[in-house]
Amino acid sequence: MLVNGADPGASFPGTDWGWGRVDLDSVMYFTGDTRDLALVEHTEGLVTGDVMEYQIDVVGTTIPLKITICWTDFPGALNAAKELVNDVNLTVVSPTATTYLGNVLSGGQSTTGGTADNTNVEEFVRRNTPEVGTWTIRVSGANIPLGPQRFALVVTGDLDREASLLALNKPAYGPSETIQIRLEDASAGLTSP
Repeated sequence: MLVNGADPGASFPGTDWGWGRVDLDSVMYFTGDTRDLALVEHTEGLVTGDVMEYQIDVVGTTIPLKITICWTDFPGALNAAKELVNDVNLTVVSPTATTYLGNVLSGGQSTTGGTADNTNVEEFVRRNTPEVGTWTIRVSGANIPLGPQRFALVVTGDLDREASLLALNKPAYGPSETIQIRLEDASAGLTSP
């Protein structure tokens, strides 16, 4: 939540500011706020090749859309050339099919192109003036030698408060496994564990 709520500095992100100045008011949601908050804690975790997909509806362009994933990595080997053990990637697709990769930023917001980040345990997409419509968020297990890898997803912006959320606890199930479903319907005030 801290990365998602940071106010960008002059060199965002950078060695001087990191992700920016911490601003909890930019990420916390309170009744009456115009900015909305959506959280996912994926406790089942991903293995290599798994993809979890979420859709959010953006209803306005005046509040930046910010999407962050974060995970706690397993310890790397001493003197390893690369410290990251488990590589999870964030991909966000706009309503007009424009694709943004996590941590590909320019001018204070996400830009197209670039390559997937295989170095950091935080990945971030920000659009300062987001398109209105349905956005698709994909979290993929690019390389997870020590898994399953749990992650958290934070989304803030001008989101549709009337939308419902249906979440499954895993990306795939075997024939003898039990499916766990969570349904949240904000318009009806319904929450099902």
